[in-house]
Amino acid sequence: MDNKIEKLKSVELLLLLLYLDNKKPIVGHTKLQKMVFLFEKEIYKKYGFSNLMQNLFGFEAYHYGPYSKRVVKDLDFLNNYGFIDIKNYSLDDSTDYLENDEYRKNYFEYNITSTGIKYVEDRVLTKLDQFQVEALEGLKKGVNSMEIDKLLSYVYRNYPEMTKNSLIKGKYV
Repeated sequence: MDNKIEKLKSVELLLLLLYLDNKKPIVGHTKLQKMVFLFEKEIYKKYGFSNLMQNLFGFEAYHYGPYSKRVVKDLDFLNNYGFIDIKNYSLDDSTDYLENDEYRKNYFEYNITSTGIKYVEDRVLTKLDQFQVEALEGLKKGVNSMEIDKLLSYVYRNYPEMTKNSLIKGKYV
């Protein structure tokens, strides 16, 4: 069977994002949600992922812009089966992650485990071409390097339909 036509699962995309860029963690649930959202909007069709994935994440406008329950469900699956490690950190009162946000008193750090690395190297990378890998790596590097305010400003400005239920829209629009 030709591996190039084997479908890419949503959990495998999340693993790839954690694997690429030297396996650097993704810090912050909001950042991870926006990274996957930007994959769907800016990379999915342009780099031929539509041939590999049919089931996308089903983003909806939520409290902090685009949000997908599927991303949360997939992260729980990957964590429960040892493919990723999720660390939960508490913010002290002097930290201004999202201004005046009572809901966000902690943040998460997502890391790929050795089990996840082996799975990506053995079963996922073979499904992608070099341009797709480079596009995903560029997405991860770009989003990871952005401060959360700049990332939210970018998403809110470019995808205003995703701001309708936002609790923080006034700060970014």
